[in-house]
Amino acid sequence: MQLSITTILLCMSTALFSQTVVNSNHDHFSSDIEPSEKISLTLHVKDSLNKLPKDHKDFFYVSFICTIKNNTADTVFVVAPVSYKIIPHPWIISINESAAHFWYGDLGCAPPFNIDNIIKLAPGAAIDKIFKWHDFISNFSTKPGTYKAKVKYSYTGSTTWVIGTGKELITDLKTGYSNEVLFTIQN
Repeated sequence: MQLSITTILLCMSTALFSQTVVNSNHDHFSSDIEPSEKISLTLHVKDSLNKLPKDHKDFFYVSFICTIKNNTADTVFVVAPVSYKIIPHPWIISINESAAHFWYGDLGCAPPFNIDNIIKLAPGAAIDKIFKWHDFISNFSTKPGTYKAKVKYSYTGSTTWVIGTGKELITDLKTGYSNEVLFTIQN
């Protein structure tokens, strides 16, 4: 299979996004949109105690549930936390003050961004979405200890790229961080 120079450069540049860690107080991919209270995020950890698998080859992750609430009188459209082929990913997780964008998926293998990745929230509506913190997110750790987690959302259509369904429906939104939750990783 022969790849074009454009394809190779695209793959190289997008690989950089997966390794980007951003400071909790400054989003590397920040936009000119100011954080607002148009949507609010409430984070819950599924299990406050997470035991590492005995076999280190087994996949380990920590599950979270995020309640996304529309605080406006308008319908808003947001990207689901588990979405692939959207760069930069609008969801950011901060673990012990080290922030990273959610993983956008392998460009060759991950499913394309599609209409199911867009959440429609009517005025006042709320929805719970489950996502995992895992080794494809650059601030992931399996070191035993207690961790603090919080999430935020930052989407600007003019600076976001997708492979798949168009992004025209998605509302430009930026939030501050959610509440902070504690969890433990144990051997």
